[in-house]
Amino acid sequence: MNLRAKKSFLGGGCRPREPECQPVADKAAQYHRQKQRVVVLTENTAVEGTIYFPEGVRLSDALNSPAGVNQRYLPLADVRVVSLVDGREILRSGFILMHHHFILGIVPASELHCCCAFGPDNGENRATTTSPDPA
Repeated sequence: MNLRAKKSFLGGGCRPREPECQPVADKAAQYHRQKQRVVVLTENTAVEGTIYFPEGVRLSDALNSPAGVNQRYLPLADVRVVSLVDGREILRSGFILMHHHFILGIVPASELHCCCAFGPDNGENRATTTSPDPA
C-alpha cells in the first residue's frame, strides 16, 4: 500500500477534489431509490418490511434483475416478523437480511387483501362459509 493510499485508508491526507476521497454519502446520492412496503413469506413467518430498489423499475424487475438474482440476502428495513402459526409478533427490527433460500414469496403490502397479522380485520376480505341449519 503506497503512502497516499495508507493516508486515505487512515482517514487523512487526501485533498477534497480527488474522487477517491469523496464521502460515500456523496456517491450514493447520485442513485435515486424508491421504497416499497412488502410482506415476505417464509415457511413459518410473514415478514413485513421496506425494500429499496432503483427508481423507475418495477419491484419484480428489480428482484429478477441480474443484480437482484445474484444476491444471497434480501435487505429489509423497518421490519416486523409475525408467526404464521399463532399470529404473534416475534421480532421488530430496523434492519434485517433475509437469506433467499427461505423466501417462499414476496407480496407488496398494498396488494395484501386479507386480515393476516398486518392490520385490523374489518371482515370485508374474509372468505365466508355457511353451514347448513340444523333442523
